[in-house]
Amino acid sequence: MIHTNETSDLSGSLNGRHALFIAAAITVALAAMPGIVRASDVFVGNLDTIENSIPAARVRMVRQNATGPRIAHVEDAIFQGDAIRTDEGAKARIRLSDGSVINIGPGAEIEFTKYSVDIAQAKRLANIRVANGTVRFTMEKTVKARGTYADIAWKDSKVLIETGLGTASLKGTDVIVSVSPKEADIAVLDGAVGLKSNVNGEVLISASQASSLMSGVKPAMPVALAPETRRQLIAMTTPPVMAQVNTSPGQGPSYLSADVARDVAAGVSLLDIMRKAERSGMKVSDVVASLVTAGVTPSLVVYTAIQEGYSAQQVVAAAIKAGAPLDAVTNAAIGAGADKRSIYLGAAEAGAPSEAVANAVTNATAPTSQTMGYTPPAEGGPSVYTPSTPIVVSGGGGATPSTQPASPYRPKQK
Repeated sequence: MIHTNETSDLSGSLNGRHALFIAAAITVALAAMPGIVRASDVFVGNLDTIENSIPAARVRMVRQNATGPRIAHVEDAIFQGDAIRTDEGAKARIRLSDGSVINIGPGAEIEFTKYSVDIAQAKRLANIRVANGTVRFTMEKTVKARGTYADIAWKDSKVLIETGLGTASLKGTDVIVSVSPKEADIAVLDGAVGLKSNVNGEVLISASQASSLMSGVKPAMPVALAPETRRQLIAMTTPPVMAQVNTSPGQGPSYLSADVARDVAAGVSLLDIMRKAERSGMKVSDVVASLVTAGVTPSLVVYTAIQEGYSAQQVVAAAIKAGAPLDAVTNAAIGAGADKRSIYLGAAEAGAPSEAVANAVTNATAPTSQTMGYTPPAEGGPSVYTPSTPIVVSGGGGATPSTQPASPYRPKQK
C-alpha cells in the first residue's frame, strides 16, 4: 500500500510539473508570437465605428511586435503601442477608456505611444502620434467617479499629440490635427492647445483659432478659424452617426424616446445620450426630437449634435418639427459651423416658410447678432463664430415635455 501511495504521489507530482511545463511553454510561445495581447498590455479603448465610402477601403491595425497590419473590425480592442491606419476612402472612430473620442479621417495613421488612465485618482496621461492624415480629438473634460458616477474634473490630465514637426499639448477638449510630410495644421474647436515646434518657439491656440508647424521654423501665429473650414474639417474626420451598429436586421433601435427622457431626467450627459442612441440604431431625427421633447434646451441640442458630426440638415429639420424656435435653431446651427444650404434645406423639410428662414439666417450672420455668441470679425479678417458662454454638455433644463410647443411650421395633416 505504501508503495502504491508513493507511486501515486510521484505520478501526481510529475503530472503537476508536466502541466506547469506546458503552461510555461505556452506562455513563452505566445509572448514570442507577434501581435499577441498579454495581460500586462495597457488597454486604450475600442474601435466603435468604421465607414467605407469606397468598397475596398479598409481600416487596419498594427499591433506592437506584429509583422504587419491586419484588417480591423468594429469592437476591436486597442492597446498601448497599437497603431491604426485608414485607407483612402475609410474613416474610423475610437472610443477611449475614459469616454473620449478620436475620429480618424481617410489616409491617416495614429499610434498610441503611451496611455494611462487612473479613474480613482482622476489622472490621465496620453501620448498619441499622428503620422499622417487628419484626426479629431474630443477629450472628456471630466471623469466618472466610481461608485457615485459623479462628474469630477481631472486632477492631472496630460494629453500630448506628437507629429514629426512638433507637439500639441491639449489644454482643451476638441482639436483637429492634420499632418503631411511638410506641415502640421492644428485647429482648436473648443479649449486651448499649446503648440511647440521641434526647433523652438511655442504658441497658445485658443478656441476657434488655428496654427501650423513647418520644418525649421517657429509655430505660426494663431489665426481665426473660418466657419467653412471648421465644417470641412469636421466632415472630413467624422464618420456618419446613427450607424446600425448593434441593430439586427429587421429590428428597431433598442434605445427609445422613453429611454432618452429617463436619462435626461437622471442628468446623463447629452453626448452620452446621443452616443447610446447612435449605437442602438436610433435615427438622428428621433434623437433630436426626443431630446427637445424631454426638455433639453433646443439650441444646445442643435449645436452639440452638429458638432458631434450629425447631418446639419437632419438636425435642423428634426428640431423645428419638434417645436424648437426657428431663430434659435438657425443661430445654433450657424454657431456649430453648419453651411447655409443645409439650414435652408432642413428648415424647408420642416415646413418653415422660405422668407422666415432667409430672415433667420440673415439675423444669425449679422455683426450685431449675439445669439450663440457671434463675434464680429476684426477689420479685414475672417468671420468667426464662438459661443459667448461655454457650451456645457449635460442633460436637463428647459421646458418639460408637457409644455413643449408643437412646431408652427409643421405641414398640416390632410
